[in-house]
Amino acid sequence: MQKLWASVLCLLVVTLTVPWVTSAMEQPNVPSSGELLDPASSPSLKAVNGMLSLNDWDFARDGTIQLQGDWLVEWETMGDPNLQVTEHSFGTVKVPSSWGNLPEPRSDYGLATYRLRVLLPEEWRTSDQVRPLAIYMPDVATAYTLWIDGQQVLKVGQVGANKEEMVASNVPRTASFAVNRDWLDITIHISNFVQRKGGLWTTPLLGTADQIARYHQTRLIIDNAQAGILIVMAIFHIALFFWNRKEKSPFFFAMLCLAVAVRTLSSSQMTLIYFIPEFSWEWNTKLEYMSVVAASQFTLLYFLQMNARSVVLPRLAAIFIWSGSFYHLFVLLCPASVFTTTMNVLMTYLVLISSYVLAIVIRASLQREDGALFNLIGMSVFFICVLNNVLYYNFIIVSIDMTAIGMLAFLILQSLNVTNRFARAYNLAEETSAKLVQLNQSLDKQVEDRTHKLEHSHRELKHAYEQLSNIHEERRRLFSDISHELGHPVNSIQGYIRGMIDGVVPQGKTEYLHTVYEKTLYLQRIFQDLIALERLESGQIELEKKQIDPSLYIKELVDRYRWDIEESDIAFQYLEGVPPDEYCAEVDPSRIEQVFCNLLFNAKKFTPGGGTITIHTTIVMEKPETPYMQVTVQDTGAGISERDLPHLFERFYQVRKGDRQGSGLGLAIVKGIVASHGGYVGVQSAMSEGSRFYFAIPVALASAYRMRR
Repeated sequence: MQKLWASVLCLLVVTLTVPWVTSAMEQPNVPSSGELLDPASSPSLKAVNGMLSLNDWDFARDGTIQLQGDWLVEWETMGDPNLQVTEHSFGTVKVPSSWGNLPEPRSDYGLATYRLRVLLPEEWRTSDQVRPLAIYMPDVATAYTLWIDGQQVLKVGQVGANKEEMVASNVPRTASFAVNRDWLDITIHISNFVQRKGGLWTTPLLGTADQIARYHQTRLIIDNAQAGILIVMAIFHIALFFWNRKEKSPFFFAMLCLAVAVRTLSSSQMTLIYFIPEFSWEWNTKLEYMSVVAASQFTLLYFLQMNARSVVLPRLAAIFIWSGSFYHLFVLLCPASVFTTTMNVLMTYLVLISSYVLAIVIRASLQREDGALFNLIGMSVFFICVLNNVLYYNFIIVSIDMTAIGMLAFLILQSLNVTNRFARAYNLAEETSAKLVQLNQSLDKQVEDRTHKLEHSHRELKHAYEQLSNIHEERRRLFSDISHELGHPVNSIQGYIRGMIDGVVPQGKTEYLHTVYEKTLYLQRIFQDLIALERLESGQIELEKKQIDPSLYIKELVDRYRWDIEESDIAFQYLEGVPPDEYCAEVDPSRIEQVFCNLLFNAKKFTPGGGTITIHTTIVMEKPETPYMQVTVQDTGAGISERDLPHLFERFYQVRKGDRQGSGLGLAIVKGIVASHGGYVGVQSAMSEGSRFYFAIPVALASAYRMRR
């Protein structure tokens, strides 16, 4: 476990460090020794009115210089590259910036001539030595020609005054040249009629030939290394998929790796065009956009497969997949001048789908699913990178494209995750195979196991016999209880009648006749309760079910019997825990009222004056997706001993022996009525702390019931 956390920590350190290193490479200061200097420690120079002075700059000490600041500009013309910067008056433009994001915004479509004079270091001016320099041109949007001191040194694409004349291409390039005077006059013709942004929106770099070559080669190596790692990971996971085709997550992960590899090769240094010059800029841009959408789609499919139990709103996932597919079709059918203008739409799609996947990962982490920690760390890093790109591509912050960085960190973690799952499955298969071999080689063990099974069957039969014996004993006890319960009132009636016959009891005395009458009522009540209980337990009772609002019905019963309770100087409270009109139930109202009254008047009987009876309703989930409304009757009476609690719902069981006000069957009938409604009953009590009886019946959301109707 410690090694696992150490690996995760190292990966996070690398993930957080790479953006800063890459940022440093975007603004490099590379000494001749080849070491990268911290940009914050190097002097920052900016051009002013088309002039950049390098009087105190030492390329060997300070590295390369960014040609940023105010360049001179001529709009909608291809100016003469031989003109001296100081001899003409031009407007200025900030570099880096796109034309549509200038203080005075212009259309991103058009033509412009950029000019900059660079005053070389002072020590160079006193020497007649020819100095070799080089310039690194990033992806200028979207075709340009570069002149140094009136000499054309670089041409990328074809600059034109309109869309028909220009040929788009913005592959980063380098150009070397010799310097034999005190300054450089840099002139760049730029045209853009094919995509959403135009101009020098990234900064050119000036340095020695070795520094610029090393910088460009390093960038190419990093991109190729990232793409190579991703392709190897894709091949590995495709092999895993073919090894076990039932598990589709390796396939989606492999496709995700390939999509990110294509994105890496078609952006940044545009390696595809660099190595395949015939590959057009238009199709490279299509691949760049489509690979981002494909990566997000396969990321979603991967997590839907890995965390199926944690998926929320599956229809939303389908919407993301289909909308991404329609965007692929849109990019394929439209030119770059159309689909590149949907960058904000694309970024919104990425943020939304990343948020949805992050929600799935967070839910899986809360449910402690296997691999959820890896998923959460990787997805969090990727989500931060997506937000960075949204801000970066909309020129809100100065940063770099962190798509490849975030995806590489994410994919490494997911590769570990997928590999770990397959390793566990392989280990399980190995263990199972070893157990099977051991089982086949051990006949004695098999015989022993079968003997144990026979012994287990014997124990089960013995247990069944004991259960039958218990049932027989229960029947015998039932008849005994009935005889006992009927014997007392019958003997009392016989005694009074015999006394009247013998003249011991005066005839005509109403109080004796009233006593005999009460005994006959008690007998009648026992007979009726026994018949009702037998019908409930045999399922012969017919329930007249109706759809009711259970919350309103319980409140109606509370109001109906409030006076009966409060007349005995007992406080009566009702705590409504279930809002009206939210749930409905199919019940027999008269039977539910019978249950409610039995529990309520039992509580009244055992609650002294000055006490309190509380009715409380609440919703409980006893089964998945099956709500029950629980009705609790709680009193402040003497309570019930722990010894009596397990027997309260049995026939003829009474806490107070000799209590002839009840038959001892009421709670058994309550249990039978609630069970016939698909519910349950229960009790909690302790001596001197009162009692809490409750029953629960299944309910349904009123809205869901109306939809079914």
